[in-house]
Amino acid sequence: AAERLATLGRLAAGVAHEINNPATSILVNLELVTQSLGSLLYSPKSQDSESLNDTLLELRAMTQDAKLATERIARIVKELSGFSRMENDKIETFWPANVLDRVVALVSHRVPRGVAVTKDVSETLMAIGDIGKVEQVLVNLFSNACDAMVGRAGTIHLSAIAEGPHVVLAVEDQGPGVPPTFADRIFDPFFTTKSRGQGTGLGLAISVEAAQRMGGQLRLARTSGDGSRFELLLPVAETQKPRITGEHRALSGRRWRVLLVDDDVSVATSWSRVLSFHDTTVASCAEEAIEILNGGAVFDVVLCDL
Repeated sequence: AAERLATLGRLAAGVAHEINNPATSILVNLELVTQSLGSLLYSPKSQDSESLNDTLLELRAMTQDAKLATERIARIVKELSGFSRMENDKIETFWPANVLDRVVALVSHRVPRGVAVTKDVSETLMAIGDIGKVEQVLVNLFSNACDAMVGRAGTIHLSAIAEGPHVVLAVEDQGPGVPPTFADRIFDPFFTTKSRGQGTGLGLAISVEAAQRMGGQLRLARTSGDGSRFELLLPVAETQKPRITGEHRALSGRRWRVLLVDDDVSVATSWSRVLSFHDTTVASCAEEAIEILNGGAVFDVVLCDL
């Protein structure tokens, strides 16, 4: 509890600093925009076409700066939302092989050209943890590895092995690595080795918290030389058995009655295809879904767009 309070304290102090800087930039730029627009409105004839053009260019630059600052605050808030969702843990046994498959599918679009992705994991290995949090941590590590490999050729390697009482899920790249002088700070909130504006410095801090809540650990196993290697340690499951993929699970289980609620036609269509094995009814809005339910239809599960 004390360690969690200390983490929250560091986060709060970091948030105040990190949000204050872009917020100041937004306020200053908007004040300048207001003044410039006031000059244009009340003295429209005092400027020739050349000076008017210069003023408009300055206005554009100021609004762009304000937009960039707003986007930075949005990124910080998005990262913090991941921290706030950690209160409810769903600890269960799972196959790391399935999780690694999903992580690669989620982040594959970020893999730089000329970079190969390899995996090494046993089909029977099982671990204990919150699957959602494990995926969140690994997506962050994989995304960081992709960023580290921009402009380079090489490999990003994902693996999962049993090591004593733990399952070690690792993500390693052949990028520039983490300088040893930064190794002790790499998990601190708002510390980042990325270029200014490229990272919030919250991903690893939140990942450490997620690992600890699952009874695990996140560590930097290689700091320099031939890239970085981050390892997520989780308790190993007592029972090890061949994994069941999503496809096999659907084919071996019964058909479910699914109510899918989404106002985006393309999203609804995509999910309908994914759920084609099941009896799926689509509603384009909450009102339509309520009408279907009031009509006496019974469903095993409802999937809705929040």
